[in-house]
Amino acid sequence: MTARKRRVPWPAALAAAGVAVLVFAVALYEGRFVIGPIPLDAVSLTVPLALLACVPFARSRGRALITDTGLVGPALVFLGFALISVVAAGLTPETFLTFSRYLSYVLLVGALALVTRDPFARRFVMWAVAIAGTATVAYGGWWYVTTLLEVRAAAHGSAAPSMALRVVSTFQNANFYGEFLVLLIAVTGYLAVTERRIGRWVAVAMGLGAVVMLLLTYTRGSWLGLIVASAGVALCIAPRRAWVVIAAPLLAAMLSPSVQARLLSLRTIDGSAAFRLRLWRIAGAVILSSPLTGTGIGTFYQAFTEAVQRDPSLSVGFEFYGAHNSYFTLLAETGVFGGFAFMVLIFTVLRIAVRALLDGTRTVQMRLEIGTIAAGLGAFALNALTSNSFQHPQAAVFFWLLAGVLVGVVAGPPDSERDEREPAAASAAPRPARAWASIAATSLTVQAGHRVAEVLLAWWLSSATRKMLVRPPARDGEWVSSSRVAQLVLGGRPR
Repeated sequence: MTARKRRVPWPAALAAAGVAVLVFAVALYEGRFVIGPIPLDAVSLTVPLALLACVPFARSRGRALITDTGLVGPALVFLGFALISVVAAGLTPETFLTFSRYLSYVLLVGALALVTRDPFARRFVMWAVAIAGTATVAYGGWWYVTTLLEVRAAAHGSAAPSMALRVVSTFQNANFYGEFLVLLIAVTGYLAVTERRIGRWVAVAMGLGAVVMLLLTYTRGSWLGLIVASAGVALCIAPRRAWVVIAAPLLAAMLSPSVQARLLSLRTIDGSAAFRLRLWRIAGAVILSSPLTGTGIGTFYQAFTEAVQRDPSLSVGFEFYGAHNSYFTLLAETGVFGGFAFMVLIFTVLRIAVRALLDGTRTVQMRLEIGTIAAGLGAFALNALTSNSFQHPQAAVFFWLLAGVLVGVVAGPPDSERDEREPAAASAAPRPARAWASIAATSLTVQAGHRVAEVLLAWWLSSATRKMLVRPPARDGEWVSSSRVAQLVLGGRPR
């Protein structure tokens, strides 16, 4: 007799399908629909549909799926000050839609946290993101190759790739696309460590394609964010192999003169770096103009214009422009308390991952799963220091989607109930690798390095920073499960 195939409950299938519609619509369509005075895009249209599709699943499982995350407090504070900024600035279509968008992001995290506790739904969602993202990579690659051939034909074969050929794909801007690609790389990395056989190799191929496209966007913020975040994850999982994370991108830079030139431009403070500093100065002026209530969420462009008109010395040659820093933008729009609450919210998302990575009771396999997602989220959050990442809906919605998946993975079944597919132990390493390791162990340099590492490790284990990161989250799961909203949406009693 053959084993019966697992039957997927229809609520889980409906939820996964709703999220898949969101994923493909947002990744592949960048345009807007204008209905009267209200401009709508794929994010504002499909996120509510995805949330509605998740309701039957949430009701079928009850409130028992709710877990402590620490996200509820800062999310409510941020949304509260964002709403105050809307009232203070006067309700307009722009402020209403922007507030609704951030509210939908927070709800999306909660919905995905519940839905992706189910292994089928989580796998389906991650493959949907990977396939939709790979479609953008294929389109971007086709555009790059055909455009390069046209340029070389016009230059009689002497033209070389340059910054003028930054890949945009289905996104409005190369920077927007770079922000999405770091999340796509995280998704393919997750699939690479969770799938088997052909699925794993397909995921690896998808990831390599996304890495190539990321290089061709020439977005330094995304490059550096991914390197720093990946190095941090590697230090949590395998400290002695973290150097590979630094060596790999350096090797890629050595092979590409264009990438080298882009990285070396970081040494100077002229060009785009100086321009960003001037934009941050204007953002500071906007923050000081209304520090408590802000100028109104979604109104930074108007506030930019007003700040430059008040002080012409701030002018950068544009009537309006973004702050090139998501956190400065929200500090200006929602006031210092709202902006700070948003920063705490992002920190808490990352803290969920770091706490799990530092948990020695988790298996290596599970820490790899969490680490791949954390690398993408961390890269996106770091890039927001020099870009308006969270104000770019087409890319930002994937950050919140993956944040929900992260909670689903961390709060999933214990390791003892999971399908263990751990990497081979160090003792099973090939003989040549063990021989090199034995030789390296006798090196005085390596021994000195180990001593330094032991001192740093002892300092880290006793540091206040580590204690803060591993501290259990606030018991906000009880707040949610006892709320009237949860009773209305989820129904029933905890099982």
